[in-house]
Amino acid sequence: MYGPGEIRVNSQHHMAVNYISKMFVVSATAPDGAVEAIEVPDEEWFCVGVQWHPQNHSADENNA
Repeated sequence: MYGPGEIRVNSQHHMAVNYISKMFVVSATAPDGAVEAIEVPDEEWFCVGVQWHPQNHSADENNA
């Protein structure tokens, strides 16, 4: 959705995804290697999973 590159997100890594189903691909990772987002690479089915916290705005560029 965001395209290539780096974005800041609110993430707390006390738990993380360890195994990904073959139907998903990892589409974002944290600097420590934790999976931050997965998605299904199928144009007929939209499915995205994220591990960051959109309700917490602490990583907003206005609050950095």
